Amino acid sequence: ANNPRMRLNAVGLFGIGNLTTVTELLQVETGSNTAVSILSGTNSSLFFGNAGNHFSGSIRYDNINSTMSFGTNSTSDRIFIDPPGRVAIGNNFTVSELDVYAYKVPVYF
Repeated sequence: ANNPRMRLNAVGLFGIGNLTTVTELLQVETGSNTAVSILSGTNSSLFFGNAGNHFSGSIRYDNINSTMSFGTNSTSDRIFIDPPGRVAIGNNFTVSELDVYAYKVPVYF
């Protein structure tokens, strides 16, 4: 049987995997576990936004320092995770397991 693994339909929707109908701008579908890799030597990022601002939200992984951060409202490092898994909210460094920075006043847990 002829089962294509990629489809680009007439309205520009692109699908990869085991699919017959593409309903999203980018659709990845398999019959079991599905994974998408973003590979880079330094930073791997995924940005969210609109035509006026491509960087409204973000997910970034720093391959050199092994850290992950989440950004909102065009501001990076709203949530920051360091290599041991400690989390900082509102800053990009950790002192304890959970650091919350509210109005520049740190609260450690």
